[in-house]
Order: sequence, then structure tokens, then C-alpha cells
Amino acid sequence: MIQSNYPDHSVLEMLKSRSNFFLLLLLVAVLLSDTLIPAAQAVAAASQELPAESFKTLPMVQERSVSTYVPSDVAPDGGLAVTLSYPTMPRYEEGAPVVVLVPGDGKASGLRFTTHAVQAGFVEVKFAFPGGGLKKFHSGGSWDNRGKDSQRALADVLLYAAGKKKDYKNRSIQEIVPRKVNTSNLGLVGWHDGFNIAIITLCKFHPELKVVKWLASFESPVGALLLPSNLGTTRELNLNPHYKQGSAATGKVLIDYEKIAWLGEGFRNRALRSKQKLHTPQGVLFFDDNANGKFDETVEFPLNYGVMPGVEKQFYAPEITIAMKTRGVFHRWVPRETPEEKKARLKQEALEKPPVKASKAPWSRFAKGGAANDKTTVTPPISASAKPDADKPKKYEKPKLGDVKDDMILKEVWPDNVARLKESEAYYQERDGALYIDKLGELYPDLLVTIFGSRIDHHEQQVDHPHIALAYNLFLGSKIKWVRLNPARVYVGFTADMNPENFVNNKIKGPIEASNIKAYLEPEGYITDAMYMRAVISELADRTKHKDLSCPLDGVLENYLNEALIERQLERESQTVKEE
Repeated sequence: MIQSNYPDHSVLEMLKSRSNFFLLLLLVAVLLSDTLIPAAQAVAAASQELPAESFKTLPMVQERSVSTYVPSDVAPDGGLAVTLSYPTMPRYEEGAPVVVLVPGDGKASGLRFTTHAVQAGFVEVKFAFPGGGLKKFHSGGSWDNRGKDSQRALADVLLYAAGKKKDYKNRSIQEIVPRKVNTSNLGLVGWHDGFNIAIITLCKFHPELKVVKWLASFESPVGALLLPSNLGTTRELNLNPHYKQGSAATGKVLIDYEKIAWLGEGFRNRALRSKQKLHTPQGVLFFDDNANGKFDETVEFPLNYGVMPGVEKQFYAPEITIAMKTRGVFHRWVPRETPEEKKARLKQEALEKPPVKASKAPWSRFAKGGAANDKTTVTPPISASAKPDADKPKKYEKPKLGDVKDDMILKEVWPDNVARLKESEAYYQERDGALYIDKLGELYPDLLVTIFGSRIDHHEQQVDHPHIALAYNLFLGSKIKWVRLNPARVYVGFTADMNPENFVNNKIKGPIEASNIKAYLEPEGYITDAMYMRAVISELADRTKHKDLSCPLDGVLENYLNEALIERQLERESQTVKEE
């Protein structure tokens, strides 16, 4: 298990911990420049994908593909758009294993997304969720932001990839792919947040999806606080300073919500959402660190929310929604009643007030000697030791809901465009894979799972890699028998044609120290993300074929080379002969 003993880090310590050549160059440039930029901004810039020429590249074969529509109840008007890329040389004699790619970043379409799995001898399946796709090739139905319809769609694509379902022309995957397909060796890659719907779909559509043998993630966020992220990503100018580093490794992401505030007039990501032709619900939830009631994006951290197409609401994580309520973010002093209500109340009270009966002798007690002779009016003197309560300093008590002050009353005025707790819980129940990992372990104990993470994440920027630590520990705590963080180094070395010693080699279900997590993550700048993932799926598919779960491996279980790599190898051997 990843042990949570991560110390607090300043931004400078965070930068020091990421010992990467490209990052070092960036920091030097910043220090020598006349303009100082925020440190977290420097980290975000360094974490962007490096230029292609910075990575090692290998010759590739031409990738061929065929497209079709897969019938689905959630895409009645046309079906689901699916593209199948296939190799000229299948990975195994019995056919090419199949990998289904689930796109990330909340996108409705993955038709243009690829890991170039064909280069490793796989059939790579890409698809569009209902309502998504290309202009002339798209899926029917409506986009529900990866809700129930999207889950059903993914299940139908998986069944088609497994040979259990046919396309709109009644053709199986084997009938439209002009190469032998090994549908019994089927796996899933969840790219970024695509991992969540992959987990949920496997759980919801068991046992019909028992055909899936392995599952992989690429730097994927699980947990409502990371979906979308509320800790700091490449999209924010700052990291969330209120996150307790190392807490994610315990299975619970901890954030101090004391300073959260709401700016009803502001907007979050309005420009970005406008480009995507999406409406932006008004209002910004943020940490008001300077307590001025205004959101300063350059220094203060905003909290992020999920959205639903056609629903004018911000869906914050349940933990954040609870904090908004307990911290009284929407408590407001409002008029106890409108002038019209007050007038009506006074009129009603006058009507209901009983008439006062006059006394026959209202001043009779003052008839003889007046008040001076009235013993009932005498009060004892106040002693020096018994001071009135008014002289004592009053302890400040925070106003409570229902308190009245003059003509004002304290009420909770919850905005209509912010989801309440039950709505928030329902939203994330359909989208947070972390809620289903235990169930996944019960239903698929023999599933092979690899979680990929590199030292400089493509999206998350907290130094303790909370999304990796949280996901890995949740899987360790499940009943799944085979889980590892990052692929075997022999597979990365073979896939990249590099010395395996350049890469990490973690144990199967091995404990990992959270404070030194980067030692278990893959180095950045050597090979592309797609090449890393080809190593991941190659290991998983080979272990499935050979039924070999041993660790460590002395070498790859399949020495697969495509035609381009074989030609390169022959040229090398020919050159060696000539030199001799």
C-alpha cells in the first residue's frame, strides 16, 4: 500500500522534486527573464507534451482501418460510430488481440484518438459516445456527459469487440477486419478520465462483459474531488494550497474549506466553454485567501465543477457541497418580510388582538400618598459585587440560521444553478469510478490491471500525484489479484528499443512510499505517452495469452516486431556483417 507520510511542500520544493532536464531549462529561463511568472505556471508549462523530436521515434507501418455503426438502444437514430484499426501482421498466430480505447478529457468522441496499438499487432477500437463524433460520421442519441447512456454505449462497443454483437449490416468484427482477430484477448485503456466510465461500465454490465480480460489507465483521475480536479492542474495558474499533501494515499483527499467563498456575479472557464459552444453557469466558488470577497485568479484557487448537457447547474463534488453547507457559504441576511407582507401582518394582528378592558379605578393604588407610599415599588440597592450583565464583555457567537436582527433574518439562499447534495451525489454516482473499485474486485478478481503514471503528469500538478496514489491504493484494497503500477521494464525497453534499465520495475501489488512516489513513476522525455501505453497493453495481452503472471520477467513473452521494425533489424544485421 502507498504509505501516507508525505511532508508539506512549498511550491519551490515541488519544483526541486521534479528533476527533469526540460523543467530545469525552463526555470533557468524564468529566473533570467525580466518577468517573473508564478511557479505553478512554470510547472504547468513544463508538463505539456514535449515536441516530437524530443522523443525517440521508431519506424512505423501504415495503419489501415475500417468504420461501421454498432446498433445500440441509446443510439436509435443510426447506431454508434466505431472505427477499427488493424495490423498487417497480427501479434499472435491465433490473431490480433483487441484493445478498446476510451477517450479522456470529458470528450464525446474518441474517433481521432489513437495510441497506435496497430504497431504492436493489435486491433484498436475507437468510437464516439451517443451524440458525439465527426461531421459525416457520428453516433446517434444524445450526449449525457458519460452518464447511463454513455455506459450502455461503451458496453455495446465492448460486446462488438468481443465478437458477441454484430454491426448494422449484421457483420461481426471478424467479418469486417481483413485479418485474424483474437476476440478472446480483449482489454480496455481508459485515457485520463476515461478510466472512470470503464470501471463503472464493467461493473454495471457484468456478467455479459466478463469477456474483458485486462484493464489499463493513463494518468487517470478517480475520486469526485479529482473529476474534475480541485487540486491544481495545467489549466490553473496555481496549485490548491488548502490540499493536505499525502492525504490521497490514505484513500481520502483532504482539503481545508475554511476560506471557501462564492462570487455570484463571476464566471469560470467561460471563454473555453464558449469555444465548445457550451453554456457557462454563473458563479465562482473559490478560496478567498485575502478575505475581500473578490476572486483574484492570479493568486486564489477556484474550485471546479461538473456539468450536464441542457442543465443549468454546477455539480460540485459531494465533499465540496457538504462544505458549502457547513461553512454557510450561502447564508445571507435577507429582509424578514417585504413591506407588503409586513403591512398585511400588522393588519391581521390588529384584527386578532382582543379588546382591552378598562379598570374601574386604574390609579387607585396611588390614591393615598401616591407611589411613595406604594411598598411594591421599592427595589433593593444594587451591591458593588453584583454588576449588571451589560457591563460584562459579550463573547461573539456566529449567527445561526433563523437568527433575527432588526428587520433581517439569516437564511440559506442556495443558488438555483448550484446542485444540492442529493443532486451532487447522484451526478458523481454515475461518473466516479472510485465508488466502484471494490465491486470491480468482487466481480472480476482475475482481471489484470495496470495503472500508468509518469513523473511529470500531463494534467495533475500536485507533487504527491494524488490521483495515482488514490487509484493504486484503492485497487490494492480490492479483491483483484493482479495489479501493478507501470509496466514491466522489459516491455518498455523492447517497445522503445532502449535499455530497460532506463525505466522503473515495480512489484505486482507492491507497497509504495507516498513521500517518494516519483521513484515508482516513469521518466519523462524518453518516449511518447502512446509508446508507454503500447508497452502496457503488450504486457497485459501477452500475460493473458501465456497465462504467466510471474514477476519479475526476464524478457518479453512475445518478441513481436512489425514489418517496419523487422526491416530495420535486417538492415542493422546487414550493416554489422559488412563492418565485420
